[in-house]
Amino acid sequence: MLVAQIIIKSSVDPTIKKITEKLYYKSKNLIEKNSLREYYSEQVESLQMNLKEKLEVIKKLNAENKTHVPVSYTHLRAHETPEHLVCRLLLEKKKKKKKKKK
Repeated sequence: MLVAQIIIKSSVDPTIKKITEKLYYKSKNLIEKNSLREYYSEQVESLQMNLKEKLEVIKKLNAENKTHVPVSYTHLRAHETPEHLVCRLLLEKKKKKKKKKK
């Protein structure tokens, strides 16, 4: 970069000066782009590491806490899908028929 600046300042021939200036600015832009690429790749890498660390912590917590927490029937019904509802209603209907037969 310094050599290009010296050539630009000391050059007598205007075509050499223009070519050198173009090369200088192109190389300067490339250096800036590469430094931005490096910066962003480092940022992405650190985010990926953070995610990996969080996943490891979650896995450890899940491995340590193998017990299931009991939830209420109302809580289960709150997450019921239409398919679950149909199945549950059919099972209840079947149970009622069995009780009437006895």
